[in-house]
Amino acid sequence: MNYQEQVEHYKAVRARISGAAIKPKEEPIVVERRLEEGFRQKIIRECAEEFGISVKDILGNSRVNHIVMARRKAAWIFYQRGTMSYPQIGRLLNKDHSTIIHAVKKYQQSLE
Repeated sequence: MNYQEQVEHYKAVRARISGAAIKPKEEPIVVERRLEEGFRQKIIRECAEEFGISVKDILGNSRVNHIVMARRKAAWIFYQRGTMSYPQIGRLLNKDHSTIIHAVKKYQQSLE
């Protein structure tokens, strides 16, 4: 018995012992990160619609004034609900927590 036959024999014995068939290697599953469906996605979508921009704009890196205002409003709404911390809001909006703190303060000032 050559080496390859021994390997195949060993695989067959292991398969019989474990009761499982020999499976070929599967391709790795690529998981795309998406916003969880629910109120978070709804708030971001509503802010985007209100300012006439896309959800990608809010989650992006643009610093155009109307896009920044929409992002600030979304951050402020999440903060006002009291269910998310600054780091959690930052992860949701692809920003640093200190950016979210600033956004919430600036939006609060604009309301006053």
